[in-house]
Amino acid sequence: MKSNPALYVLRERIRKGLQLYSSEPTEPYLSSQNYGEIFSNQIIWFVDDTNVYRVTIHKTFEGNLTTKPINGAIFIFNPRTGQLFLKVIHTSVWAGQKRLGQLAKWKTAEEVAALVRSLPVEEQPKQIIVTRKGMLDPLEVHLLDFPNIVIKGSELQLPFQACLKIEKFGDLILKATEPQMVLFNIYDDWLKSISSYTAFSRLI
Repeated sequence: MKSNPALYVLRERIRKGLQLYSSEPTEPYLSSQNYGEIFSNQIIWFVDDTNVYRVTIHKTFEGNLTTKPINGAIFIFNPRTGQLFLKVIHTSVWAGQKRLGQLAKWKTAEEVAALVRSLPVEEQPKQIIVTRKGMLDPLEVHLLDFPNIVIKGSELQLPFQACLKIEKFGDLILKATEPQMVLFNIYDDWLKSISSYTAFSRLI
C-alpha cells in the first residue's frame, strides 16, 4: 500500500492515459433505471467495503473514549449466481498503521485485485460495482492490468452491511484468528425455483 494514495492515483492515471487503451465512455452508475442489467449473462461483482475497518468504543479510567479495531470483512457478491466471496480482514492488518479509514479502501482494492488474479479468465468479472464511491479510485489503480473490467458506482443503497447481523457471518468474522477467504452461496438453493432477479430482491 502506498504512503500517498493521491499521488499514486495521479501517477497511475497518467500512466494509463499514455497507454493505448480504448477510451470507454464513463459508465452510468447503477440506478433503478438500469438495475435489470446486473442479471445479464456477464459476470458482475458488487464490492462492499463498509465493514472492512470496524472499531469498538471503550471508556478509559480517566473517562475518555478510545477505539479498538475488531475484525472486519469485504463482501464480494455476484447478484446473478448468489456467490459470495467473504474476505475476513484480521485486526493485525491495522497494527502500526495510520489513517485507517483511507487505508481500508486501498486494502479492499488490493484484495479484490488479488482475487481477480487468482481466478481463471472465464470466471473473472466483466463489471465491478462499488457500493461506496470512495472505492472507485483505489480499484481503478489496482486493476490497471485489467483494462477491460468496467468499474462503476451505485446510486442504490444496498444494505450488504446487514449481513453481519446474520449470526453465521458475524461469528465467523469476529472469531477469525487470521485473514481468510470464505466462499458462500447466499441464495442457498433458491435458483432452482425462482429467477436471480427475484432471489436478489428477496435477499435485499
